[in-house]
Amino acid sequence: MPGQESQASWAEGTPVPSGSGTTLTEAPEADVTPQPHTSQQAAPVNLEPLPKGPYKIAGLIRIPRKFFTFSGRTGVWEDGLEAVGDSPLLGHGFQSDRLLLGTHIHNAFLQALIQTGTLGATAFVAAVILVWMLMIRAIKNLGNFPADTKHTVILAAGLLVYLSVRSIPESTGAFFGVDWLILAPILLYVEVVSRSIPSLNNAGQR
Repeated sequence: MPGQESQASWAEGTPVPSGSGTTLTEAPEADVTPQPHTSQQAAPVNLEPLPKGPYKIAGLIRIPRKFFTFSGRTGVWEDGLEAVGDSPLLGHGFQSDRLLLGTHIHNAFLQALIQTGTLGATAFVAAVILVWMLMIRAIKNLGNFPADTKHTVILAAGLLVYLSVRSIPESTGAFFGVDWLILAPILLYVEVVSRSIPSLNNAGQR
């Protein structure tokens, strides 16, 4: 039949006879041109890393990761050190951590540094060293004190240890605060006890 011959000729790649009455055309090629993105395109995926879990010790003890940043204090300390560079000698004055950083700096030595510069911070560190020298001197001569004085010296030493450790996450002694209600009597007592040591030694030698 004419239709069958035309289909066979087309399949074999030969032209279709003009008198067959059948016209065949090639299908148009698919358009592979990249289409522009539209507003209906899916939103980009957020690839920010998820917060890590706590540290585990022996699979039993869990320590939050922010524990090692002192609850975010390390970031404030870094910002504080950068601010000190703008006025390293004299500092920025009282309450400068709140004015410049917008928060409390939470460290006694950095508090002294940002407020009073290297001059004031040096005096602060020297005072800390001095009071500990006096306390160590009192502890070395603990046997020469009366019983009640021994107990008071030990108590004062324990409080001084506590306040010294507290000066790392807080600004103990670096500015006027509630800590001075405990710190000031301890400093006064250590000074008085230290001055009494020579007389106690002389009395013990008699």
